[in-house]
Amino acid sequence: MKRKHNFLTIVLVMIISIMFNINNVNAAEEAIAKIGDIEYNSLQEAIDAAENNEIPTLIEIIRDGYADGSISLKSKSPKNIIIDFNGKDITFRGNLVGSTGHVSQNINIEAGSKVVLKNGTLRASDNSKMMIQNYADLTISDMIIDARAGASNLINGATSYYAISNNNGKLLLNGNTSVYTSEHVAKPFAFDVYYKLDYPNGVDVIVDTTGTIQGDIEVSIQRNVEIERSKSTLTIKNGRVEGKISIKSGLEKNVTILGGEYTDTSTIESLIPKDELNNLHKIEVAKDTYAYVSETKDNIKYSISNNIIEENEDNDINALKELATSKNYSIGSFYKVILIKSIIYNGKSYEIDKITESDKEYKITLEIPESIKNDKKDIYRNYYILRNYNGETNILKVYDNGDGTITFESDKFSSYAVAYEDISVPNTYDSISITIITSVIAFISLIGISYSFKKISQ
Repeated sequence: MKRKHNFLTIVLVMIISIMFNINNVNAAEEAIAKIGDIEYNSLQEAIDAAENNEIPTLIEIIRDGYADGSISLKSKSPKNIIIDFNGKDITFRGNLVGSTGHVSQNINIEAGSKVVLKNGTLRASDNSKMMIQNYADLTISDMIIDARAGASNLINGATSYYAISNNNGKLLLNGNTSVYTSEHVAKPFAFDVYYKLDYPNGVDVIVDTTGTIQGDIEVSIQRNVEIERSKSTLTIKNGRVEGKISIKSGLEKNVTILGGEYTDTSTIESLIPKDELNNLHKIEVAKDTYAYVSETKDNIKYSISNNIIEENEDNDINALKELATSKNYSIGSFYKVILIKSIIYNGKSYEIDKITESDKEYKITLEIPESIKNDKKDIYRNYYILRNYNGETNILKVYDNGDGTITFESDKFSSYAVAYEDISVPNTYDSISITIITSVIAFISLIGISYSFKKISQ
């Protein structure tokens, strides 16, 4: 009986083991991508099946999870493909790819192909030393390229890591693409722009993303000679760069900064094109983080700053005092009025300039100081604005708003004074008496004139 139970136990274990293996096989062979209605169990199979036509072949990712193996696109069999991740999250594991002696990458794209990666997340394997090696035309749009686990499971380790390495062709990072490099090496690079002699066309990288580039950026060439120095070019239009841009000597002119946020600006201050200096503004968006923002008609606003200043003996105030004295005005308060120019960036306003003269007049409203508000019924108080601009004093027209404020217009912004003069208002009863007396005198005069005229007629 005991043997029978043992036999049944062994059979049950075998059945469970077989079922477990079947499930593992099914999981391993679960399709990851499709072209049209045809599904493929690996990304490489889908890429190999794609036609190299003028119209790109669409490869769609159909599940989250691991991608066994890596991706290699050879020059002898170029592809024109779009890989749409459809919001899926894929992590590489297993075998790596690369050229002889450099089999260390998850993706290797040789010259001649056109590849678009879009709408998802792609994560590096922990045994990789580089996530993407690009020699072709590569566009990465609305993607997270996450290589933070890269080089974390290497026997001999690694000193540097490149999330994306570019030695030929073009790389465009756009949409809301972010790139994160390895957290397990001493020299972590988000990407490089590195021209190699084997590829005469050179390499061009454009960053125009609302995402984050985490890691350093390296701009270099294999041989620093004049004829080759134009072969590595980098343009950053937008994006947050959390790292240093390292530029090989002689290649500074190949790097163009047209926008973006930077946690390290030490190497890029001189890279802003001279014709952009008046249109590109550096603003501090966080501690030690700066953005370069292009000025447009939609992101600029103007506002008036007016602050009461204490009476002192500087030339501006003395000139205003002299003007008031010459007109028998009294001065209530002195103001410093400035036109502030601000730029709107990510919904916030940043001051970029203080303007002292404009090509148009702005309405300015000031509160009448309490000390000179009129509370006497027998006094009418006229308010004036006195302006001193570059030593020239003027009296400006003022509109009393009747709510304790006055408004005036000006195209020049400097030192101002609110001044006033009082005019006595005649007593109402005195006016009535004078009017009655005047009327009586006039009536008596008319009677006298009439009587004289009749006497002469007789």
